[in-house]
Amino acid sequence: MMFDSISRALADENYLRSSRDRINSIKQGLSRKTVGLALGSGAARGLAHIGVMKVLEDNSIPIDAIVGCSAGALVGGAYACGMSVRELTELATSIRQTDIIRYMDLGITTRSGFIRGGRIKKLLVDLTHGASFAATRIPFVAIATNIKTGEEKAFDTGPVWSAIRASISMPGIFVPHKIENEYYVDGAVSNPVPSDYLNALGLDVVIGVDIVPDVSKSGIKGEPNMIAVLLNSFDIFQERLVKMVIHHSDVRIRPAIEGVLAHEFYRAEEIIEMGVKATMEALDEINENISI
Repeated sequence: MMFDSISRALADENYLRSSRDRINSIKQGLSRKTVGLALGSGAARGLAHIGVMKVLEDNSIPIDAIVGCSAGALVGGAYACGMSVRELTELATSIRQTDIIRYMDLGITTRSGFIRGGRIKKLLVDLTHGASFAATRIPFVAIATNIKTGEEKAFDTGPVWSAIRASISMPGIFVPHKIENEYYVDGAVSNPVPSDYLNALGLDVVIGVDIVPDVSKSGIKGEPNMIAVLLNSFDIFQERLVKMVIHHSDVRIRPAIEGVLAHEFYRAEEIIEMGVKATMEALDEINENISI
């Protein structure tokens, strides 16, 4: 959803009402600018978000609200539900290839995706402590895409795990997630760096974290297999979508994640460090934006 469309939607007093009320409450009495973090899509590359948040916390830069898409919804949602950066780092760096396979409940007979998502549900419930959006420690919004209408859907009510499950549902890989009789796929299909939501919700400074790779540096060697074709095709259109939405960020953080493939969660330590490095390089710009 482009910014103008979001602004029109926000004219409806009930649209994202919970998030708006919480953000307005945060802003009351503050003597500083509010800071929103838009965490973008990218599968395993999304572990770079942990490094971004580490640097922000280490430098006393507040995170007042998060809007997440796909991997950004996963990391941002877990953080908003109470997981610390240290806990996220420990969990991410403990992941092995066998763990990834363990969560893949393959649905060979399903018509809409390879992975049914039942095992992922248990993981998401654990990561979010089964919390609802109303119980998150900071306002959090997860972005998904309605596969039937093509419209973006911003979730800020209900169980957090379910919204994340919708947001990470990469087309053709995951079976779409059903919420209230609608079917949702990855938010990256419509908005891979959803900084425009934070802008429209009134955050003073919006930091957008773009982890969509430069496809020309994808790291694929030789003839790609079917999964590589699917994932790289997904990256190609995400790269183009990012160019349409990234200008809504006051600060763009872009970790150098080229060469990291979507499934390489076992490279967590390296990927997190990429997020650290990119955020350190953006610190002066961030501080300039948040100064009063």
